[in-house]
Amino acid sequence: MIEPKTAPVVWWVDPLEESAPKGKKSLLLGYTGVAVIGTWDNEGYVAWAPLPKIPAHIKRRIGCKAAYEEFLKKLNEVLCDQLAEESVQEESINCFRGSPAAETVGSGVARGEELSADAAS
Repeated sequence: MIEPKTAPVVWWVDPLEESAPKGKKSLLLGYTGVAVIGTWDNEGYVAWAPLPKIPAHIKRRIGCKAAYEEFLKKLNEVLCDQLAEESVQEESINCFRGSPAAETVGSGVARGEELSADAAS
């Protein structure tokens, strides 16, 4: 099973200990426990955190369909390899490697289910 990872460098800041930056986008934790991106307005939020930095190689995928399509192809390969390493029989993994479906945008597999460009966004 592929285990999700947590970000060890992200933490919530208590606004009673450190004021949120005014007029600057941040991660905001609402009193219901839902996190959003926005600017602090002193109402409805219990904590804040700075936005994570986006590495240059990931920024290139934003707003560039060709780079995003290439990313989806590589992601499909990585997911198929990870599933195969987990002792899942290759024939039970519907990877589509080498098939026409592998060339379409969004084809991929996550735990045996095909990903689409709509599902990935």
